[in-house]
Amino acid sequence: MATLAEFRGKTLSTVYQIRQTPLIIYVCGDTARFQPGEARDYWIEDCSAVSENILLAAHAMGLGAVWAIE
Repeated sequence: MATLAEFRGKTLSTVYQIRQTPLIIYVCGDTARFQPGEARDYWIEDCSAVSENILLAAHAMGLGAVWAIE
């Protein structure tokens, strides 16, 4: 579990939300594993699509979910 010190500089509402959340899913792009060429420029869109699909799946299961960027 993260400590409050790790969230220094974040808004109070973000820290509160994180402390009250039973599950957090971080979607990250590993730049060391990118394929060479032009496709490497689309990692932001790829991560965004994954995040949206996670939100849709949570909604379909009757769960609450939120997209948070900090």
